[in-house]
Amino acid sequence: MAKAPGRDIRERFGLAVKAGREALGLTQEELAERAGIHRTYLSDVERGSRNVSLVNVERLALALGMAPSELLRRAERGLIGPPRRAGVAAGGWGRGGHPVGEG
Repeated sequence: MAKAPGRDIRERFGLAVKAGREALGLTQEELAERAGIHRTYLSDVERGSRNVSLVNVERLALALGMAPSELLRRAERGLIGPPRRAGVAAGGWGRGGHPVGEG
């Protein structure tokens, strides 16, 4: 996984969102629809020009199939690219918003 050194947290968060979206093969429009946000807002987030609220962090994370904590962890570390492992520890979430492996 590549590290994005010297970037503002908003830029790193945007890179983490974009990497997650691309790993799932989604367009900005598709991810925005899944997250319940506007496509232009998502574009601003990915460019690092928005200071994202916790509500939208959660919406984006769940739309990407990971826990909000994992998305923030990836942004904090400046990690870009797909998660290394499957399951809850890597942010795996199943149907109905339940972590993989839980009913």
